[in-house]
Amino acid sequence: MPGPAQRAVRSRARKPVACKQRPLTLSKLGVRDRTRAVLKAFELQLV
Repeated sequence: MPGPAQRAVRSRARKPVACKQRPLTLSKLGVRDRTRAVLKAFELQLV
């Protein structure tokens, strides 16, 4: 399952860049919710 793993890593790598581009719109809670949603989606892919 190297495909899904690479996708997850790429999406996670893009997040910090987005936060740097617009720090006002993304709060700490927003980032947590986003990471939580990504982890849930990744778990669903594994199942």
